[in-house]
Amino acid sequence: MKKHSLREQIKSVTNLNDRIYLFVVLISIILTLLTTIVTLAENSSPHAGLSVFFAFFIVSIIGYISIKYNKMKIGKLIFSYIFGCVLLPCVYLYCEGINSGAPLYLLTSYFIIGLLLTGKSAIICYVVTLTLHMILIWIPYFHPNSFNIEPLSLEARYFDNAIAIVLVGFALFTLSIVSLDSYRKEHDSNKELLTKLKNMSEHDELSGLYNRRYLYRRLEELYSNNNDEINSYYIAMYDLDNFKTINDTYGHLFGDKIIVYFSDILKRNINEEAGELASRFGGEEFICIYKASTLDKAYAKAESIRLNLQLSEWSEDKNLTTTVSTGLVPCKKFSNTKQCLKEVDDLLYKAKESGKNQVYYNK
Repeated sequence: MKKHSLREQIKSVTNLNDRIYLFVVLISIILTLLTTIVTLAENSSPHAGLSVFFAFFIVSIIGYISIKYNKMKIGKLIFSYIFGCVLLPCVYLYCEGINSGAPLYLLTSYFIIGLLLTGKSAIICYVVTLTLHMILIWIPYFHPNSFNIEPLSLEARYFDNAIAIVLVGFALFTLSIVSLDSYRKEHDSNKELLTKLKNMSEHDELSGLYNRRYLYRRLEELYSNNNDEINSYYIAMYDLDNFKTINDTYGHLFGDKIIVYFSDILKRNINEEAGELASRFGGEEFICIYKASTLDKAYAKAESIRLNLQLSEWSEDKNLTTTVSTGLVPCKKFSNTKQCLKEVDDLLYKAKESGKNQVYYNK
């Protein structure tokens, strides 16, 4: 089995919550390392420096193992408990407790729990961590000599609190920015995916035209509107002539080429802003919804498309002429979609019977 480097493991993480976990681990490592340096610079007790460095070491190990071996879920849980219930309490106790800036560090554990855990796991971890922190804060009050915490001088207390605000503020600010940015990117990605899925559900894959499902939806909208909008719309049904023979003679790839080519002709002659639509009804059949003031003008649109295809030349055979038969009806003559489509289909059949390569309609 191929082993992946830690860098490759990190790059392979695509889940949003797992990516946030990576940032939490990284920022926690930076925070504990900086705190170690500050603690040593303050000339605090050796125990204080060791406790913070121990926190840095443990955070690094947990993060490394959970990422390296792809144990994110259990890593988040262990990290939340160790960080909030072991490491920060140790830092609190050895960095002069309530008399220093240590209580501010405790706050980061609740933010991390909220970021990493969900449901019952988050609630239980929150309650356990909060209970432990309350015990740490109040035991010295009732039993002053319990932890042998020596108060800092006034100057040291101000300095320690100022440093704590800087470091904790940096951690919370960075985690907030990174988390929100990750959620925004995830939201944009999901939005883009939904747009693609919507497009796939409404369009025919080969031709790029709307599919039959979307056509029916559009026609139902036209017939459901109780106004005069339907009066200006016409339905044209196209069927490529001798398409089976073309497929058998030149192959299905060439047949697909003709479908795509004819679809492009339909697209170029559609005004979607006016409510017009071009769709692939199935196989070599296509249906367009046209908007026109008269039947003659609708006929002119269908006829121009027929001529456009007829005059096309093909590199596969210079002598090949491709034609299309068409049925055309005004939507206003019918009360529903079913009647309209049946009539246009009948007219298309008559166009085929009458010699093909023509637009057939009843005045």
